[in-house]
Amino acid sequence: MLAVVIFVGFGLSLILGNFSDKLLSPDFYKDTIAAEHTYNRIYDEVLVDERLKDKTAELLGGIKVVSHQEVGDLLREIIPPAYIKGQIEGSIDRTVDYINEDLDYLDAYVDLTKPLENVKPVMFAYLDHKIEGLEVVDPGNIDCSVDGLADPKLSDLVDDYVIDFASIANGEVPVAVPSLGALSPLCRRLLFAGVYDQLLLNGPAFRSQ
Repeated sequence: MLAVVIFVGFGLSLILGNFSDKLLSPDFYKDTIAAEHTYNRIYDEVLVDERLKDKTAELLGGIKVVSHQEVGDLLREIIPPAYIKGQIEGSIDRTVDYINEDLDYLDAYVDLTKPLENVKPVMFAYLDHKIEGLEVVDPGNIDCSVDGLADPKLSDLVDDYVIDFASIANGEVPVAVPSLGALSPLCRRLLFAGVYDQLLLNGPAFRSQ
């Protein structure tokens, strides 16, 4: 019986010793997080969660992105997985050092200052890609004169462009845009004047969006 007690006690001491060593090792936490595919799940599950919708929209610059896949891909560009991995592992190192009393105070954080500098270039590139893929619609024949917006079709075209600008101001990318190629130089000048006047008239509404 004494031998059994000694054997069990020795085994438990080995288990507790090994477990304690793991808890005080940064690699234990890093390997566990990596094994659970945590860094991919941040983009595929966490940041696309409905409860984080407002925060995700903020990270995407307020631009409305259609699909979850696009959201994940864009966030990977803005905040690369390698960057998040480095930040989290740095916090793990500092936390374990604090537990081991190698640090006087706990300093665990994820610094997103640098990745947030990527928001503008990434989202502008996304918008450029979307704009290049827009369907260009032929507005048909429009007659213009120096007297002003003589053809009602031109007035309708002005309204179409103002609606498209309003969509963009609201973070949406239109699916189609009227073509300018079919318009004469005079029609283009009149179109610009009409759109410009309406944008000035509705400027406060656009700015509030």
